[in-house]
Amino acid sequence: MESDLGEDTSAAAPVWDDASRKEAQTLALDVMTAYARPDAPQEKWWAEFSKHLSAQAAYDYQWVDPTSIPASKVTGPATITAEPSVYLAELTVLTDAGTYGVLLSRTDGPSPWQVERITPPESLEQPADGESA
Repeated sequence: MESDLGEDTSAAAPVWDDASRKEAQTLALDVMTAYARPDAPQEKWWAEFSKHLSAQAAYDYQWVDPTSIPASKVTGPATITAEPSVYLAELTVLTDAGTYGVLLSRTDGPSPWQVERITPPESLEQPADGESA
């Protein structure tokens, strides 16, 4: 794509390579380490957690009370479980409360990964209406 000045303004498309995978794993560990701190003061927790989030995720997670988070530490590595596209990565991270899912996204090649969603372990999810626990 060219700007009105004739300059190329398009960014390179991302690729799945070893560096990209390592960046995704590092971010998943970093965000879960920041997230799994139920004893942290809310302002400090948010400052350290939110810097890893996409704009939509920051909006979605802004009212989370860290004292409601059952995990208090990361206990294992980040593992890539799916690579649905070069723009998305699904990972899992083991904590003392179970295995959390982390969904990452990126907009183009030069852009860093950002967290879109953190999914609690299956054992912590609430049953849907009408289902028994």
